[in-house]
Amino acid sequence: MLRRRAPRNDSVNHDSSLNDFDTIKNEINCSHNDILYRIMKTLKQILLAFSIAIAAAVVLAGNVILLLNTDMAQEQVRRVINAMLPGSITWEYLSISPLTGNVEIRKAVLAGEDRRAIARFDRLTARLSVPSALRGKLDIIDARLERPECLLELDGDGKLNIVKALGIKPKKKKPHSAPGRLPGFLMVRRCVLERGRFGFARPAGNFDLDIRDIMCTAGLDFADETGMIDLAVGSGCFTVKGRRTDLKHLALESAVRKGMAERLRLRLRTTASDIAVRGGIRELFRDPAFDIGGECSLSLSELRDIMNAQRPLDGTVTAALTGHGTVNNPSVTFSARYSGGSILGSVTGPISTDLSMNDRVVSINTLRAYSGAGYLDLRGFMDMRSAYPEGFIRPNRGNDRISYNLNVTSRGFDIRGIPGIAGAARGLLDADCALSGAGFSSGAASAELAVKGTIKGFSFGEKAEPTNLGLNARAALRDGIFQVRDSEAFLGNARLRAAGSFTAATKALRVSFSLESPDIAPESASLGLVGCSGKLRAGGSLSGTFRRPVINATLTGTAVRLRDITLGDITAHGSLDDTGTASVDQFTVANSESRISLTGGAALFDEGLAVRRDPAVNLNIEQFTVKAGDFLPDYAGRISLAGRVSGSARKPAGFLVMTGTGIDLGFQKFQACNFSITFRDGKALIDPLVLTVSPGEAVRCRGWIGTDLTYDLTLDSDPVSLAGIKAVDTTGGLQGLIRLDLKGSGSLRNPSLEGSVSVTRLAVNAAAFDDMILNVAVRDRRITVKGKLNFDLEGSYNFGSRRFMIAALFNKTDLAPYLSAAGRKSLWGTVTGTIRAEGSALAPDRASLGISLTQLELISAGERLVTSSRFDARAAGGVLVIPGIRLALLDAGWIRISGGGSIDNALNITMDSVIPLNLANRFTNNLTNFKGTLTARGGITGTRFHPHINADVSLDNIGFSIPSIGNEVREMNGKISFTPERITLHDIGGLMGQGRFGITGVTGVRGLKLHDIRVDATARNIAVEVPDTMQMTFNADARISGNYPRIFVRGNFTLLDGTYYQDLVLRPLQDIGAIAGRRTKAPQDRTEKSLTEAMAMDVEVVSRRPFVVDNNIASLKITTDLRMVGTLANPLLSGSARVESGVVHYLGRDFDITRGKIDFINPYRIEPVISINSNARIQKWLVSIAVTGTPAALRYDLSSSPVLDSNNILSLIMLGKTTGGSMSYTPTDLLGQMIAFNYGGQIKKTTGIDSIEVKAQDSQNRGSFKGQVVTIGKNLDRRLSVYYSIGKDSREIRTGSAVKYKLSDSVLLNLDYDSKGKVGIDMQYNKEFR
Repeated sequence: MLRRRAPRNDSVNHDSSLNDFDTIKNEINCSHNDILYRIMKTLKQILLAFSIAIAAAVVLAGNVILLLNTDMAQEQVRRVINAMLPGSITWEYLSISPLTGNVEIRKAVLAGEDRRAIARFDRLTARLSVPSALRGKLDIIDARLERPECLLELDGDGKLNIVKALGIKPKKKKPHSAPGRLPGFLMVRRCVLERGRFGFARPAGNFDLDIRDIMCTAGLDFADETGMIDLAVGSGCFTVKGRRTDLKHLALESAVRKGMAERLRLRLRTTASDIAVRGGIRELFRDPAFDIGGECSLSLSELRDIMNAQRPLDGTVTAALTGHGTVNNPSVTFSARYSGGSILGSVTGPISTDLSMNDRVVSINTLRAYSGAGYLDLRGFMDMRSAYPEGFIRPNRGNDRISYNLNVTSRGFDIRGIPGIAGAARGLLDADCALSGAGFSSGAASAELAVKGTIKGFSFGEKAEPTNLGLNARAALRDGIFQVRDSEAFLGNARLRAAGSFTAATKALRVSFSLESPDIAPESASLGLVGCSGKLRAGGSLSGTFRRPVINATLTGTAVRLRDITLGDITAHGSLDDTGTASVDQFTVANSESRISLTGGAALFDEGLAVRRDPAVNLNIEQFTVKAGDFLPDYAGRISLAGRVSGSARKPAGFLVMTGTGIDLGFQKFQACNFSITFRDGKALIDPLVLTVSPGEAVRCRGWIGTDLTYDLTLDSDPVSLAGIKAVDTTGGLQGLIRLDLKGSGSLRNPSLEGSVSVTRLAVNAAAFDDMILNVAVRDRRITVKGKLNFDLEGSYNFGSRRFMIAALFNKTDLAPYLSAAGRKSLWGTVTGTIRAEGSALAPDRASLGISLTQLELISAGERLVTSSRFDARAAGGVLVIPGIRLALLDAGWIRISGGGSIDNALNITMDSVIPLNLANRFTNNLTNFKGTLTARGGITGTRFHPHINADVSLDNIGFSIPSIGNEVREMNGKISFTPERITLHDIGGLMGQGRFGITGVTGVRGLKLHDIRVDATARNIAVEVPDTMQMTFNADARISGNYPRIFVRGNFTLLDGTYYQDLVLRPLQDIGAIAGRRTKAPQDRTEKSLTEAMAMDVEVVSRRPFVVDNNIASLKITTDLRMVGTLANPLLSGSARVESGVVHYLGRDFDITRGKIDFINPYRIEPVISINSNARIQKWLVSIAVTGTPAALRYDLSSSPVLDSNNILSLIMLGKTTGGSMSYTPTDLLGQMIAFNYGGQIKKTTGIDSIEVKAQDSQNRGSFKGQVVTIGKNLDRRLSVYYSIGKDSREIRTGSAVKYKLSDSVLLNLDYDSKGKVGIDMQYNKEFR
């Protein structure tokens, strides 16, 4: 219960308390309101300031951007940027809109220090998201780049022009930088590139890439792992050292969604190759898993151009690839096929392969190569599961856990199909090879290798003879020891056996070997060393280490011959110890009268087989007595050599003494050669060396040469006959005496020499020259020569700078000796002037040459052929100047030349001439009686490599005789026009005998080679007569067309008539039933062909009338069905000719032809193959002769009916009877017939008589002679002939005379008179029935 206190008198206090509370309350309220007010006021001030700042920033940014959009600001920005760059950046227009985010730039160019443009574009437009930019993200909504170009170039220091232009310095890479994260702040929604171009050039490597018409649409969002690309290239090319490859098509298409690459398509197509890839990749940015496939068709010739390979490479490779799985454990299949072609110069057959990889096991299902009719096959596997148990990108256990098994099989594989062997080795390979094991390092690997193979018919080189080459070997690698067991290699009869081991840890070698060849002929012949023979045996051992090997070897040879060198019996024993000292304990050669015996050694090597600079040497010549002919049959002379040398290579001590007599080296003979050399104080003292050419003609050398290449030598000689120096007198027409007087000292590195060479009584081809002396000096690596013939000569050459100078001064110098020496004894003349040339041997095309002749004349038989008072031309530094050249030819002709210009840039030479062709009569014998005039006017412009010729050449009434075909050309006229693009033949024609010919047409000219040739040639009634061989008359029509080097001659050749009458030399007895074989070799191919070699012929040969053969072999009438093929330089005949009728002349009898054919089948030359059957009735026998073979190797096969042996057939033909006839014949009878047949033609040619006949007469023959009768005859004219006979019967020698007069072609009157006074007269009437 509350008790209320009594009230106090304190009301005043109470009221005051209430007032205080109210006051406090009011004060609190006032304070709170004030705080709120102040806070709000502050916030307002902050917001106002922030708003003002934002507004100011916006205004400032706007003003900056607006300012940047002004020309003045942009120019200032360009200056600031370009001041910081070595290159320069320029643009034509720049616009930035901060409110819309639009950016536009036009005509922007980045140029290098040389002001050449590196990169440029016509227009760039972009729209950026402003809100995204405010959130710190670069969001490009749309961008378009029009006609961009980027032309990169790499200089000789490997620096890109764009890097140098921007002044970018390379940064050092951090050794362990973590992989960067994807830039999630970047998004490009759509970007379009139109008509772009990219180029890359490396002049130092001669490489150029140019890609044009690039079109690309792309987008990407790294934050969302999304993007796309669609790229297409219209055209392009890349050039490597002048070899160009065109890019026809390139396309790339792909889309990425949530880290998955879908619709991946790549297509690349060049002129001859095509590559296509398709597929997709999952988890692109995390753990990629792929599923891709692809195909390609690759041209190796195109690849060769890209790689700039120098050796041949062609053919096509087609391949297919599929793959799926992850990078950690992929599954892949691959197949490929090579079509065959040429690889590194070898003709290679097809190659196919099929490979796969599943669960880290690589399987070679097949890899097969074909060459010739054989193959080479590789199969096997490589298991990597133990080495990579968790996959390829997980930790592995080392490659020594990889196991493998490979097998190679070859059967009949032509080794010429192995790249790099083309043209060298030949043979067919049969082999089996097996390799199995695990690991690759020498310490941990374990492997077995077995090889067994033979190359059948092996040869190396064009002239090599085949033999067999083989290898049988087994090897193993275990516990770091590589061991070879039971190994044998053989080549022909030679056997090489070896066994041994190599320990990897200690590098220790232990090898033994032996070689035995009972006859080195087969193996050396297989290597192209034909003519070798002898027996060889060798053996030895190899131990130590590779750095300090120890070798012991022995060699014995019996009757050894190496091609043209006969070595005889050889014995040798040598060694190399662990100190690097090589020793020859025994070396002997015994060959017929020659003996050589040497011993010695040299401390050659330090550790690692490094050659010592000054090795100790020891040589002892125990015996050296050599007869040169024992070793070289074409050489002669006896040489004795004695000596002993010790010390070191730089300071040897000892002596060498040689004496030689009767020396013939093939190219030069010496009566004697002697020298004595003493080695002392690092010098070889020569005292002296004497070469005696002939008695009283010696060359001597004295002095010394140091091992440091210093020297002091003198060389002098007696007067030596030039006729005795074969190297100088190669034609046998040189006479004179040469004398040497030379002295030199100093160092061979910078030799010094001075002296003279004099020649007296000089004559060439009986043309005498004045005596001459040449003063020679060599000093400071420069040689100078001064001399005087019948003109002054001076020259010099600097061995260091390679500069040279030669000058000749003529003062009415007589040219007769030089013209006479050249075979023009009817010419003489004089010349006055100078010729001078100087320059560098390193650039001879830039040397200077000056010719200034003030007087020149050539005279023959008192007639001035050529005269000139001005012949002035000079060239220096590639500039040619011809102030004027004028040559007067005979009385009315001339040649004028003037002009000049830069040889490499701009020539301008003019020429006009009138040339009387009778001038040529003094210079040629093949063509004679020249008449007419050549008129030429024109000029040369362009460069020396690409000259442009503009000229007209007129042929005016030209004529000449051709003695080789018994005809002449006359009234030949026409014109030939030359322009830089073509040569035109205008109606060139003339008469030839009773016939006419004509040539007209045009041919293009490109790079001094002919193309687009169109020339027509006609000939009518042209007569040709080859003396003592044949005569014929023909018509011809031909069209010459094509492009060099493939030019074609097509047309027809019509033989109007012709006769072949050259007699052939026969050997009747040798040719019966035998043929002299002759091998025809194919001509060697040459890469560069002459014009006539490039003209392939295809001309039909027909005969209007039969061609007649009328010689000592036969009288035939032939019709032809032939074609002329080959080339104009080597024309060939193809086809056959048929014998219509005729007779074969054999041993004085005529055999009627029953069948005859002549084939032309030799692909290398015109050589008829004759096949003729003929017969004749002799008494009761029908004798047949079959003539076959070529004219140079005819074969006669005799037969008869009834059958007789060959001896009786010969008797029947020559003597008209067999051995069983009424009268026997003697060897004299047969010999007489042989003499008449074999040598009758030669006797007639020598004596001038027209016929010779040797016959055996018996009682059944008409006439007064019995036994052997020799009759000779002479044709006094076409109708009248006289004969003289001499014979011997059993009792006496009798003579007789006869006169034969041909009343007509059918009636012959004979008058006979003999030494007994008997006179006879008869008349013969001949009628041929057909």
